[in-house]
Amino acid sequence: MLRRTMTLGLGCGVLAACVNVPPPPNGDKPLSQPANAPPPQKIQRLLVWIPPALAGEIKTPGGTRKAPMFSGERFAAELKKQLEPRGVEIGVGTSSGFELDRRDEQKALAARLKPTHRLEVDVGSAFVSQYATVGSMRWVLYNAADTQPVRSRSVAITPNRDDSVALADDAAKRLEAEGFL
Repeated sequence: MLRRTMTLGLGCGVLAACVNVPPPPNGDKPLSQPANAPPPQKIQRLLVWIPPALAGEIKTPGGTRKAPMFSGERFAAELKKQLEPRGVEIGVGTSSGFELDRRDEQKALAARLKPTHRLEVDVGSAFVSQYATVGSMRWVLYNAADTQPVRSRSVAITPNRDDSVALADDAAKRLEAEGFL
């Protein structure tokens, strides 16, 4: 009995250490940037690349249903609502989920929009247990056709609490604070 209690206590402690609670939308952590990142350039035309809808869902323990974690469509719509009044033209594309080089899928949209920047959104790293389910959402900003990220942000997301709109609002505020808007 004592061994089970200790094992359970240790397991809960490890689980608690693994769960990364996202900071509030006005968070205090700066955006991640590579050491050799160029200085911010104003975003004029932004290509937003979102994951397929199924990427934002996760099977709950037992696998009986899927729980929503993130909606790329809601994220993109809110980002568009936030940035268009600031003079940023936005084009939104959705990944097929089978891309080897996502820029191949982005070519048609990029040819029409001629973006100055790309914002690529990914959902992943799901951790599922009977005690907690946590995933991650990451967006990465690139200058036009560059392959080197300019800025990025990763946050923990949880099922049944779709923070897509709040995350888009946070992205807009952080891009403005960094001098991109």
